[in-house]
Amino acid sequence: MIPIHPNVVKARRPRYRAAGGKSDPGDAFMLADILRTDGHRFRPLVPVADDIRALRALVRGRDDLVAQRVALAN
Repeated sequence: MIPIHPNVVKARRPRYRAAGGKSDPGDAFMLADILRTDGHRFRPLVPVADDIRALRALVRGRDDLVAQRVALAN
């Protein structure tokens, strides 16, 4: 799976359609053509490692505790 930012699609839409209208088949064709011609510019989506997930959970918990401390102080 290769994620493509919506701004990339928006910027390239005039190449494929003069009116700029959107349709599912047209968007699918455009995404496939973007990957065919410029696929080397995009990185594939890789799963997040377990240690990064654990670190995110710790940081999220700390953020919750800090928010609770601020709320109690206010």
